[in-house]
Formats: sequence, structure tokens, C-alpha cells
Amino acid sequence: MRYYYAEINEAGIAFSVLDTYMEIKSSFFIPLDSYDKSILNKKFIGGKWEVVIKETEINVPLPPTISEKR
Repeated sequence: MRYYYAEINEAGIAFSVLDTYMEIKSSFFIPLDSYDKSILNKKFIGGKWEVVIKETEINVPLPPTISEKR
């Protein structure tokens, strides 16, 4: 039997997907139905994978446009 897991970091964000023949029982591995890389960089909240916003993406000013530089 094959097992699929999302490996999560201390913040609960998935950073790896694992395909193995061994069952893993750890709070850092979330069981998956298939080898689904779309969950990478998402957080498992309330039974669903949710997109999380990185702190660096919040209130980051855009570089000035050419017209603003004049």
C-alpha cells in the first residue's frame, strides 16, 4: 500500500510531499489522498488547505514607475 503525506514546518505550512510505502505517525506529516503538489506553501486549517500570505507580501511598496521618477 502507498501512503502520501504533506510535510509541514513549525508554522503548519506544507513544504514537501512524500510518497512512501510506510505509514507515518507524526504531527509534521498530514495524510493526503494522492501525490498532490498543489498543497505546497499552504496551511491545513479546519480540514482544508488554505493559501497563506507571507509577511513579506503584506504592505510591500511597489517600485516607482518611470513617470514617478521624473
